[in-house]
Amino acid sequence: MGGMLSAISTVIIISDPDLTDTFKTGLKRIISSFIGAFIGYLYFLKFGYSIWGMAACVFLITLFAITFTLKGYSRIAIIVLIWIFVKSTLSDITPLENGLLRFLESTLGVLVGLLGVWLLRFLDKEVTMPKK
Repeated sequence: MGGMLSAISTVIIISDPDLTDTFKTGLKRIISSFIGAFIGYLYFLKFGYSIWGMAACVFLITLFAITFTLKGYSRIAIIVLIWIFVKSTLSDITPLENGLLRFLESTLGVLVGLLGVWLLRFLDKEVTMPKK
């Protein structure tokens, strides 16, 4: 179950056809994952799972994204946050471990996706280069 965020991040990254946009998407994904993981970590430091707590965290992320004009960041941050809530109900790891692992999973998926896109672009240029 832990690798799910990596897979989601990779799919998001490789779905972007332009290499420059892929890097922007990757950076956005990493920042968003950090926001979601950090808020989830802070919440679980003091509280246990509750639907009201999750709603309050989603509200905070949305408010944060609107305040700092981070359009599109809130969706990814909320996905990471929800994953932290799910993982916290299914295991007994500490809030720090949970937040850090979710952030690292997401970041690893971004890096794998970027590497894949770069390799595809590199191989495509090699294949389509005219022969002398």
